[in-house]
Amino acid sequence: MSKNPIKKVTSFDVARHAGVSRSAVSRAFTQGANISETTRQKIIVSAQALGYQVNYLARDLQNSHSSFVGILTNRIQTPFRSKQVAAITENLLNIGYRPIILNTDSTQAKEMLLDLLGYRMAGFIVTSDTPPTDIVEKCYNFNIPVVFVNRFYDKNNVERIELDFVECGQMVFDMLRPTSGEAVGVIDVQEHSYSVSGRADAFVHICHQRGICVHKFCVPTQSYQTGYHIAAEIYAHVQHTPLNGIFAVTDLVACGIYDGLQQRDIHIPRDIQLVGFDDIEQASWQAYQLSTVLHDVEWQMQQVVAMLKHRIQDASTPYTVVTQKIAPVYRKTTRPLC
Repeated sequence: MSKNPIKKVTSFDVARHAGVSRSAVSRAFTQGANISETTRQKIIVSAQALGYQVNYLARDLQNSHSSFVGILTNRIQTPFRSKQVAAITENLLNIGYRPIILNTDSTQAKEMLLDLLGYRMAGFIVTSDTPPTDIVEKCYNFNIPVVFVNRFYDKNNVERIELDFVECGQMVFDMLRPTSGEAVGVIDVQEHSYSVSGRADAFVHICHQRGICVHKFCVPTQSYQTGYHIAAEIYAHVQHTPLNGIFAVTDLVACGIYDGLQQRDIHIPRDIQLVGFDDIEQASWQAYQLSTVLHDVEWQMQQVVAMLKHRIQDASTPYTVVTQKIAPVYRKTTRPLC
């Protein structure tokens, strides 16, 4: 004997149970909709009692608009990226959008991204280094807004927020304050990153303009482990050529360098200064007290979501480029200013 199929609970069932109209049920689950808190709570209680689940995809199709936003990101295991993704999702949820995160490090990312285009996405936020150009073009052709975060793109059909690399390089230079005749070091990450390479190159350029010699220490990736391992090469270098300081280009690399040099009895900042970038949580830990550059993620994601929302509401608005807010954070790995 076959079992009777379980009847799916609908919004009509919730409306009857709560003693309200079906439109009230819809408003109760719509961010910012006009409904009293008393009625909304009554509907939520009824929905929970009946086991009702909102079908957002069906609602989007019925209403001819989407509430889904794709987030294309990579290196999600790193502290900075996880903080960034958390801020994106929180800001999207606060204005009624539903984030879908796609890890572009996956070998199946491009196929999965093509699948997402079939779900009437409201827009995309791109934090990964190499978004497929043809996908971005498809979004443009389908009138799907795209916002790039610190990512290069040679056309003007996306919203962008990006670092001013010259400002970054100058800020780090001013934190280290090398004088004529001194040399500095910079970490050269071989794994491509538009943002990391841009800030490193700008720092090197400013040093050369000021007559400061720069030594590059090459690492394969921007990780704690590569920082820890390159510390041996930095140690060997400073035995014959002292360095005023090291620009580690990310806090994670800087923490690795810090531990590697401390293990070799190099005192920071007396023997060599160290500056990171991003101001991740670990930078402020008592073990490091790392001087760094604040890459304001909360402010960044507020700007990103506002740009996306504005373009969704008005596709004719001119495309904008917003400069990322940064600030120096002086802790204990740089020498006192006075």
